[in-house]
Amino acid sequence: MYKLSLIISLCFLFVRAHGATDYNRLFIGQLLDLAELVIEGEIIQIEDSTIKIAVKHQLKGRIQGGTIVVRQFRNWTCAVRWSKYEVGQKAVYCLRRFKSDLFEVIGSGNEGELPILDDSLYFITYISDSVYPELGREECYKFNYDEAILGIEEYLKKGLNFWIIQNKDKLLVAMGLIENQLLQKIAAWKVATDYRDFDLTIGERTQLIMSYLAK
Repeated sequence: MYKLSLIISLCFLFVRAHGATDYNRLFIGQLLDLAELVIEGEIIQIEDSTIKIAVKHQLKGRIQGGTIVVRQFRNWTCAVRWSKYEVGQKAVYCLRRFKSDLFEVIGSGNEGELPILDDSLYFITYISDSVYPELGREECYKFNYDEAILGIEEYLKKGLNFWIIQNKDKLLVAMGLIENQLLQKIAAWKVATDYRDFDLTIGERTQLIMSYLAK
């Protein structure tokens, strides 16, 4: 209960690290919107400060060739990568160009790297109450791999506006009708973050968080 209260009152809108850097943790839809390139790939080479990724699937944007070089995420006070870098690790990467031939993962907490293990895709977020041993102690959402990739493709193709326009007068009911779990999380985050725009009460917003975002 304490954790859920903390989520509702503080962590839901942003997590701010006091000091030299302002840290606003991004959610799935924000990452997809901001990314110049969204790919699914596997680490095939590790250098001192970069990784080379073999691209399996280009979901947003286009690159030439079958590999891409990405800056390594450096652990810092408020964020640590879920595991050390290893050849063979797979993920969906939300990327932006750092320089002409080098990309970086979006998000100061490495949010734009969504690990793939076996048949599941994970999004690490401290909103979730769920912890999965395969990702160590990280709190995260776990999605079926095929469903998650389909959800990403659908979001990038249509966005959320089509759904919100159709369901603005019954958002809480309609939320439960979204079959794709990844899309459901994105929609719940959008509505709960902008709840005043959708004429939701504080109680309805809390219900939304408890039902769709805290687990």
